[in-house]
Amino acid sequence: KQICTANVTGVGGTGNDSTSNSDTNEFGDAKKIPEKEPEPEIEKPFDRVETMPEFPGGVEGLKRYLLRNLREPEGLQPGEKVVVLIRFVVDKDGSIDEATIVQSGGHFDQEVLRVIKKMPRWKPGIQNNRFVAVYYTLPVTFVGFED
Repeated sequence: KQICTANVTGVGGTGNDSTSNSDTNEFGDAKKIPEKEPEPEIEKPFDRVETMPEFPGGVEGLKRYLLRNLREPEGLQPGEKVVVLIRFVVDKDGSIDEATIVQSGGHFDQEVLRVIKKMPRWKPGIQNNRFVAVYYTLPVTFVGFED
């Protein structure tokens, strides 16, 4: 009896023969190297845009909203003024995000943050005919009234 053997190089990829290549699969075909998906471009909010974001009802609507929703914290003397400067992002969908106090008004800060975070959606800012996220800085002034 005779046993027939065949030595086929380049197939099988055992790594023992000189034709083995890590760029080929077990059948000798070139391996497909998965392409990297492009990482989503993280857009940073703009400071200024062609059309700035707008609260529903404009400036007057924003004033009404603040007057209706802000609760005056205790401790404000008659005639005393406290200004809280808050900065937030009006996102490209009009939602409010990243609210931070820029100038503190002491214990008034938490009340301003509470009201800003529950704002309705704004009309978003526009740059190059598309909606974009925009930083918005708002001074909120508390004034103590005489009884």
